[in-house]
Amino acid sequence: MGGGRRGGSRPRRTGGAVRPYLLGARPRRRGDARARGRVRRGAAAAAHRRAPRGRTPAAPQRSSRGAPRGCAPGAAAEPRRAAPRRDARRPRARRRGAFRLHPRGSRPHLVGHLLDLGAARGPPRDVARHRGGRAVRVRNGAAAPDPGDRRREARSPRAPRCATRRDRVRKRSHGAVPLTARPPERLTARLEWGLVPAVPVPFRDGAVAEDAQRAYALWMAGQQVAGVAVWAHTGRGRHLTPAQRHQVLATWRAALPLSVIVAGAASVEMARDAKAGGADALLAFPRADDPVGYHDALSRELPVIAFYLYEAAGGVAYDNQTLHAILAQPGVIGIKVATLDSVMTFQRLAGLIRDHPEKLLITGEDRFFGYSLTMGARAGLVGMGAALTNLQVGLIEAFRAGDFAKFVRLSAICDRFAAATFIPPIEGYVRRVLWALAADGVIPDDACDDPWGPPLTPAERDAVRRAVREARGARVSLP
Repeated sequence: MGGGRRGGSRPRRTGGAVRPYLLGARPRRRGDARARGRVRRGAAAAAHRRAPRGRTPAAPQRSSRGAPRGCAPGAAAEPRRAAPRRDARRPRARRRGAFRLHPRGSRPHLVGHLLDLGAARGPPRDVARHRGGRAVRVRNGAAAPDPGDRRREARSPRAPRCATRRDRVRKRSHGAVPLTARPPERLTARLEWGLVPAVPVPFRDGAVAEDAQRAYALWMAGQQVAGVAVWAHTGRGRHLTPAQRHQVLATWRAALPLSVIVAGAASVEMARDAKAGGADALLAFPRADDPVGYHDALSRELPVIAFYLYEAAGGVAYDNQTLHAILAQPGVIGIKVATLDSVMTFQRLAGLIRDHPEKLLITGEDRFFGYSLTMGARAGLVGMGAALTNLQVGLIEAFRAGDFAKFVRLSAICDRFAAATFIPPIEGYVRRVLWALAADGVIPDDACDDPWGPPLTPAERDAVRRAVREARGARVSLP
């Protein structure tokens, strides 16, 4: 009878072991520790198979009750850890690196949102995607530090944790560098492959047109420039009164609080005024009398950009020995070269600065702007950049990115615009640039006076308007 069938079911085999899949299907009861342990081991194993590369799931835990199998009855049992959570996917925290473990969750997060790959060499790009569906953003630059780390680094190791920020600022040493001063190497990095327009000052009836000046500064704040240059030759810095210089610098500093402001300087007094007004660097007007000592004196106030200017505009033809001595000074971060039309002179200076690779060759060549980039210029500080600014920003970016088809098109557009503005009489280019700004709708038509420039004819203004229309009508993608 015992071996017969019950209701047509199979006969039960004696001594048969319970199969694992039947044990895994049993319901989880509080007292069934053995079954619960096996089910959890199965879940942990499944989690291990499903875990993405680079993440290690937590190892399955066993109950701490009783001694392990194979040990003597009196042997001490190995301590056992608590069972893991159901979603056993908590990643390992790296002590050094870009990932840190969030204290309330199991997912890593990026410190500073960007991974550090060294010096900037190209645009940011998405290199990987994780389970959340969002890309890990990587750029070729330094990652932003964790705000908590910044606070910890700012606090002295011996200072009490309760010290406030006000107390730390109050105890700053007397030799601390002002916040407006930028280290030369950091300033060089900010200027490299950037455009710094030399901005003119709009005048109306012999006085600075403040409304046009503010409108111009706000318009320039919307352009992708590295900064602006005030008090330069285009800005008539040597002709403005101290009050006018202060007004111009204050307007641009307020409009571009995070950009580099370069101020022209012909004396130590101008350099000190520029520093007091919030300028970041100086553009040293040429001087024939002791040029090396002159640049050294200016560099004690702010980082200096040397200026090789064509002689018709008041420049000095520095020889190679003088230029080497100027560029050897640590406070000189580079040189702006503006020869107007002397390609051979620019080629000579481009070869000379190769002996100073840490210095910037900054082009000021309005008439061959694109060609100067091919000769080694890594930034632009030009008066032409004061108008049609985005065309010249796009020109520099196209060359840096290797988009040479776009670079050639933009170079031709800029050359045609320069042919309408930088022509004899050369000193009339300041008024022509103001005309171009008015034709582009940036400043009013009646705010285009240049008290120190030569008189120009209405026909020349019409030519500038046509050049602006042609440049704006060109089909090319711009920043």
